[in-house]
Amino acid sequence: MGERIRQVVNLFDRKKDAAEIAGVIPEQLNRWCQAQSEPRFVGVSRMALIKGINLNWIATGKGKTDLSDDIHPTGSSVAPDTIHRDMLMAMISGFLAAEGIDNGAQIALDILKAHDEIVEKIEKNRHPIDSGYILAEAISTIIARHRSRDSATNSDSCP
Repeated sequence: MGERIRQVVNLFDRKKDAAEIAGVIPEQLNRWCQAQSEPRFVGVSRMALIKGINLNWIATGKGKTDLSDDIHPTGSSVAPDTIHRDMLMAMISGFLAAEGIDNGAQIALDILKAHDEIVEKIEKNRHPIDSGYILAEAISTIIARHRSRDSATNSDSCP
């Protein structure tokens, strides 16, 4: 898996950019690439989605490396199928769980529903990679808001 992660990292202009997307420091990303530490699913999935790489290929080494099959020859995107939907749900739920947020599955479902509504309203021909990036940004925003609320609640309760 380390070699496949390295191939994804090499798609970025700089390793620092890939590490930032993955949410780790470059040294940790190096450890993932060298199979010296267990990669975080959320970090790997963010890099993969932004670069259009199939997560199943990263995990197993089987199948196509890219998500190009999700695009019609006309360039319009196909509605996410069950596999992609499950993958996005797992990615969001995993990210929320890793951040210690309760009820991650319900929040992930709400995020996906909101995402679908937004994409439908804004741009019906959005590429799946762009959708993954939008989801990553939405999750980061939600996490930041959640942390801000927790900080405010904790500072209010201090004597």
